[in-house]
Amino acid sequence: MTKSKLFASGVPTDADVHRLFAAFGVPAEGVQMPYGAVSEVIHVDPSVSRFRTVTSAWRNRLMREHNIYLRAGEGAYVALAPGERVDLSATKLRMGVRSFRRAHAVATSTDWTRLSAEERQQAEHVQRVATTVIQSARLQARTTHPVLPLAVGTPTPS
Repeated sequence: MTKSKLFASGVPTDADVHRLFAAFGVPAEGVQMPYGAVSEVIHVDPSVSRFRTVTSAWRNRLMREHNIYLRAGEGAYVALAPGERVDLSATKLRMGVRSFRRAHAVATSTDWTRLSAEERQQAEHVQRVATTVIQSARLQARTTHPVLPLAVGTPTPS
């Protein structure tokens, strides 16, 4: 069987994303969209990888064009309220710092005597960047009054 060259990068998701927008519109905070309902709209079972591909494209478009974030879990997508979005961002930050700690551990536990000059430079760079991020996270954790950015749509002070 030869591979079709009709879609070089996979099957496009636009048609399915348009169907999701037609069915659910731009969801308000707290609105739940069960996987079953989403599955019926796009005619793809939630256990198939195509379901994740299409819903990821839909969620990305909601974020990019409407500033709406959907949480996946417990059998449904849920449009997040501001407090839930902050919780999500804090979780992602913790996961990111954890990844930097792992990267730092790998770089520092490597036998540098067996590295080329270029590989040593790369390992030093990883150590430097990871150390900076880890130390910054520790410092921020001790800060009592965090500086918050302006809300979306708030005019900037002159």
